[in-house]
Amino acid sequence: MEWGRLLGDMQDHLWFAGGIGGVLLLIVGGMVMLLATMRRERRAAVVIEERERLFHGLVDNALDLLTLSDHQGRVLVLSPSTSATLGWKPEVLGAPDRFSLVHPEDVDALRQALAAAAGEPGTVMAVSYRHRHADGGWRWLEGGVRSFRTRPDAPSVVLTITRDATASKEAREQVQHLTETLEIRVSERTSELSARNDQLIQEIIERTRAESELRRLSAALDQSPSLVLLLGRDRLVEWANRRFLAATRVGRAQVAGVSPFTWCVAPPVEPAERFLWGMVDSGQEWEGEQLLRSADGATFWAWMTISALRDPDGQVSGYLVGAQDVTARKAAEEERARLGGVVEQAAEAIVITTADGSIQYVNPAFETITGWSRIEAIGKNPRILRSGVHDTAFYAAMWERLRAGGVWTGRLVNRRKDGTIYHQDTTISPVRDGDGQVVRYVAFNRDVTRLVQVEEQLRQAQKLESVGQLAAGIAHEINTPIQFVGDNVTFLMDGFAGMGQAVAALREAIVPGAPTEAVAAAAEAVTAADIDYLMEEMPKSLMQAQEGVARVAEIVRAMKEFSHPGTKDMAPADLNRAIENTVTILRNEWKHHAEVVMNLAPDLPLVPLLVGEFNQVMLNLLVNAVHAIIDRRKKDGSEALGHIQVTTRLAGVQVDIRVSDDGCGIPTASKARIFEPFFTTKEVGRGTGQGLALARALIVKKLGGTIEFESEEGVGTTFILRLPIQPAAPGAPA
Repeated sequence: MEWGRLLGDMQDHLWFAGGIGGVLLLIVGGMVMLLATMRRERRAAVVIEERERLFHGLVDNALDLLTLSDHQGRVLVLSPSTSATLGWKPEVLGAPDRFSLVHPEDVDALRQALAAAAGEPGTVMAVSYRHRHADGGWRWLEGGVRSFRTRPDAPSVVLTITRDATASKEAREQVQHLTETLEIRVSERTSELSARNDQLIQEIIERTRAESELRRLSAALDQSPSLVLLLGRDRLVEWANRRFLAATRVGRAQVAGVSPFTWCVAPPVEPAERFLWGMVDSGQEWEGEQLLRSADGATFWAWMTISALRDPDGQVSGYLVGAQDVTARKAAEEERARLGGVVEQAAEAIVITTADGSIQYVNPAFETITGWSRIEAIGKNPRILRSGVHDTAFYAAMWERLRAGGVWTGRLVNRRKDGTIYHQDTTISPVRDGDGQVVRYVAFNRDVTRLVQVEEQLRQAQKLESVGQLAAGIAHEINTPIQFVGDNVTFLMDGFAGMGQAVAALREAIVPGAPTEAVAAAAEAVTAADIDYLMEEMPKSLMQAQEGVARVAEIVRAMKEFSHPGTKDMAPADLNRAIENTVTILRNEWKHHAEVVMNLAPDLPLVPLLVGEFNQVMLNLLVNAVHAIIDRRKKDGSEALGHIQVTTRLAGVQVDIRVSDDGCGIPTASKARIFEPFFTTKEVGRGTGQGLALARALIVKKLGGTIEFESEEGVGTTFILRLPIQPAAPGAPA
């Protein structure tokens, strides 16, 4: 470094000195530097030789096994400790097949470690493998592998440093074995302690749970809705819950040490009690109904049970007495028994079916009415009673209403077991469960066969009564045309007598050779007979007589059609014709009091009717209208005729019939009752109160229509009847 600085200073001065002298100085300086370099190289060679001696000393004296190999795996340096440790000569350990001395299981791992270290200089790879000793045994070698370069452009060399770890390996294995054995024994002991600890914890938990359960059980018994007594082995009360104390009106101190039958109105007698305790001690449970009395004298029914309590050895340690207050249930049972008696003794036939119509119950009245016994009927369908009178549509309408949850009410025509037909008014109601689902049906059936017959007789009797009441008027109506028929017949008879005399005289006058007196007599007879007048008037008389006969025939026909009993089944009928007939036979009833105007629609189709019964309805409505007008005229003192209007019209699928009058109207207080049987606003002897009731029964129940009215007192009344064009199912809700 001194020479360098000196040379540098000399160069700096030479640049400034210039000339030949500077060149000479430069040459001298170069020689000096050359001599200095030669001296440094000699010193470096000495250092290198010293380092080589140190390296060889390090390798020769190393305790670890050192191996230095080039990048191709050829061994360059092998420490003497390697041969000494493994027992092989250096040429064997450095031979190309030296890996054959490595345990087969460790060769791949060793090769991979050497390759990884050679590929990345500076990387240290740990190795642990088994190497065969010259004596045939195996030695464990452990250490590391690292590669490095002697200069940047030189290939890497690999240094392997290991040591014999056989003894330490065996020691570790022994320690591992001892450790594992100790761990196993510690684990076993720990498991035993843990199991014991778990057992103790479980016992504590079980005891805590038992105590908790006991407290809960005690609280549950005390708060139980049942009446509870705990008895000792002596069968005397030791404890009672709050419900028992409340029911008997006693305190806890009053129940201790007494018999559980203390509160029974009729406690079991001694033999029965001895049998009872014997049964309980044998393991059975006793139960029975007892009437109990509280401290204040009130009584209530209780269902009591007594069972034995046993200790773990199975010995009786006490008794548990439970009781349920069944006063309400007993009352309900008695009520059900009473209702059951009513159902069993009811005059109506009562049928209970499942949701699909299978009969579950019938009462004795059903057996009496239908002829089917209870045993025969249960399990069958009510269709066993079908008579064939009602069509499929009738039953379809019934079930449609029932399945919709409605109540069906109507009249059925059924057949008894013996084949006879009977009528019954039926109400079928669905019965639902807690979820609102229909689970069964209950049918109440009243045999109305006799009532139907009486109603039919009543209708016919009322019709005949009406005809009888109208007989005088009808006779008068017939008498008028009969009178002028008789007058015209008398005129014709007289006229024909005069014409006969004239014809006889003419016959005598035209006989050949007849005397002149005969011709004169004939002329006189013709003049007396007034032949011209007779020829003009006699055709008129014949026409008047014919009109009179036609009028009588019309009245008779109307009477015949009106009073005809008709059929029991509905049939298409001319509704306008039926109204006209009724108005005709009633003419004498209304002609002195009112004018009747008929606005009958000509386009009406035939309507399903019971014609005879419909005629009676129209008669009742018209008579009521006439009477209302008469009452109004009397009240007002008016002599003017009233007005009655009858109209018919087609309204969609039904026909509207209106009967209007300008009579006295219906009093407001009576409007709600006018369709009630036997209710009438007329004086005694003038009305039976059956007309409107029968009208409603026919229009609504039989024809499936409706009947309504509009009325204002002092102004008039209009009755509105609506009838379906197509037959309605009888009994269908209106």
